[in-house]
Amino acid sequence: MSNEINQIATTKPKGRPKGSKETQGRAARLLDRLANSRGDNLTRIVDGVLKLAEGGEKWAAEAILARTWPAPKGRMVKLDLPVGLGIDGIAAAFDRIIAAVNDGVITAAEALDYAALLEKQAAMLERKDVEKRLEALERE
Repeated sequence: MSNEINQIATTKPKGRPKGSKETQGRAARLLDRLANSRGDNLTRIVDGVLKLAEGGEKWAAEAILARTWPAPKGRMVKLDLPVGLGIDGIAAAFDRIIAAVNDGVITAAEALDYAALLEKQAAMLERKDVEKRLEALERE
């Protein structure tokens, strides 16, 4: 097993061979072997990958770190946005979001997330407005 691991760990192909069905990289293949291992094999494999990472193998370090500290999915940001003020409030919130991007408080990607929320709120307000109008027409 250790020869297989060493072969996976040290093989540096020049690209996927034509017609190859292999879709996983070295790190993914090694992690699959880890997941399917038992007891002593697992310990030996982890120790081997750690040694490779300590020796400067970037892919080994990435494989370990990806499992230890997953990439964050956003961050907590506190913006003082108006709530419950209807369409005018949504317009004011958009202005504050743009200002926050300009001031470097949030990223453009985070601004898009806020904008998506505000667009959903605007759509809900529009639906409520249509519903009120229909009810008024039905009463006439």
